[in-house]
Amino acid sequence: MTLDLIIVGKPICFLEELGFSEDEDTIVYEDDERFLPRILVKQGLFKSTSTIKQINKQRLEQDQVTIPCIPYKIPSTDPDQNLWRTVERKELTPFKIGRRVFWLLVGELK
Repeated sequence: MTLDLIIVGKPICFLEELGFSEDEDTIVYEDDERFLPRILVKQGLFKSTSTIKQINKQRLEQDQVTIPCIPYKIPSTDPDQNLWRTVERKELTPFKIGRRVFWLLVGELK
């Protein structure tokens, strides 16, 4: 299982303070793009935005989402678990899709 960290904007704290180390796969994404599916496609996590839309539909039909690095289950109705959205505020959100686990860190936006 690989762990990716996608950073949008300027983080408001050091990554080490959040528990991330330099040996993990870190994707730093600096662009004006705020539409999450386009960010994920540009970073090579998914082949197309239509794939993300299909996966998101399946995820929303589930009752809850299980993420190995989180000690509790997240309700699928949690708006932060929606992949089909625009990033608009600071957040640190974990995602697990298939075998892939990644974190979305949104800091100060331009």
